[in-house]
Amino acid sequence: MTITLQGGTRRKSRGLTLVELMVAMVIGLVVVLVAARLFVGTRSTQKGTDDEAALFETGQLVLELLGREVSNAGFYPVVSVEPTPTGGVPSSNVLATYDTAVAGLNGGVVPAAYLHGLYGCADGKLNATLSGCSANGAGDPSGSDTLVVSYFTNDAFSLNVGHRADCSNTNVGDDPLYNAGRAGTVTTVNASGVAVTSARGTTGLAPTAPLLVANRYFLQSMRYVDERGSTVNTFVLSCQGNAGGAAVPLVPGVLQFTARYGVLSDDSLRPQQYLTATGVNGLTALTLADGRVFQPWQRVVSVRLCVMVRSTAATRFRDGGTGAASVTDCNGTAVTPPTGVSYRTFTQVFGVKNRQLRTVDLPL
Repeated sequence: MTITLQGGTRRKSRGLTLVELMVAMVIGLVVVLVAARLFVGTRSTQKGTDDEAALFETGQLVLELLGREVSNAGFYPVVSVEPTPTGGVPSSNVLATYDTAVAGLNGGVVPAAYLHGLYGCADGKLNATLSGCSANGAGDPSGSDTLVVSYFTNDAFSLNVGHRADCSNTNVGDDPLYNAGRAGTVTTVNASGVAVTSARGTTGLAPTAPLLVANRYFLQSMRYVDERGSTVNTFVLSCQGNAGGAAVPLVPGVLQFTARYGVLSDDSLRPQQYLTATGVNGLTALTLADGRVFQPWQRVVSVRLCVMVRSTAATRFRDGGTGAASVTDCNGTAVTPPTGVSYRTFTQVFGVKNRQLRTVDLPL
C-alpha cells in the first residue's frame, strides 16, 4: 500500500515491530495486575474494618444488655402491697421491700441466689439447687463468672403495664415455685352462661402481686463454620430465667465474662472495694450508724462488668516480627489470639440503683 502525500512525496506505511508489541503487552499486563492487587487489597481492608466494627459492637451490646439488667436488680414497685401470707410491707425505707417480699416466697424457702437481687459465681456456674456455685468444667471458659439478677415486675402500677417475661421471653407467671398464686385468676361468664376461670395474665389483667423475675447470665460453648469453611470453637453469652425454659444463646463470640462487685463499708454508702463473688460471700454483715444491718450481698452498690470478645472470622493480616500482639483479658492475664483473629476487652461499671439507698424513709 502506498500513501501519496501533498507535495508529491511518497512513504510506505509500516506496523509495530515484535519488540514494540511485546513491550505494549507487558505494560498492559502490569496495569491489570496492579488494578487487581488494588481491588483485592481494598476488599480485604474493608472486610477487616467491618469485622473490627462488629467486634466493638459485640462488646458494647453485651455491656448494654447486662447493664440494663443490673439497673433492675432488687427492684420492687413501691405502690404494691404484698399479700400477708407471702410477705409483708416494711414500715420504712421503701427500697428494702424487695428483700421483705422475696423472703416470703415459696413458704419462706428461697435460694441464696434470689435473696438480695444480685448474686454471682466466680469462675463457676450456679448449681441445680440455686443455693451455691459449681466450678467451671473442662468445656467451660476458664476464669468466667455467672451473674444472677432478680427483681419484681411492675404490673401492679396499672393494667396492661409492665413486662412479665424473663430473659428467654417466657412468662414468669409459669414459675411454679416462686410465683405460684401471685399471678392470680379471674372468673368470667362465657356466652353460654358458664363460669370460666382463667389466669389473669392471659386476660390482660395485672397479677394480684408483683412477680419475681430471676435471670442468670453465663457462657456456653458453641461451634460454627465461618465464610472460609473453617470451624470456629468459641463461646456465647447465654441466659436462663426462672420461668422454666431452657438456656437461650444471646451474643456469640464472647470468650470471657467476669463481674466484680463494689461493696460499701461505711456510712458514706460508696463502694470501697471491688470483690469477686467469692469475696462477697466471705464478707460479714455490716451495721451502719443508724442501726441498719446489711448482709454481704446487700452491701453491693455497683458492679464492674468485663467481657473479652473475638472477631467472627480470621480477617486480620498476619503480623510481622514475633506474631500477633497479646491482649490483657478480664483477669489481667496476657492472651495471644490466633493468627488473623482479633480479641478486644471491654469494661464498664454500673450502679445498682435499688441498693444505693439514696432515699427518705416513707412509713407505710
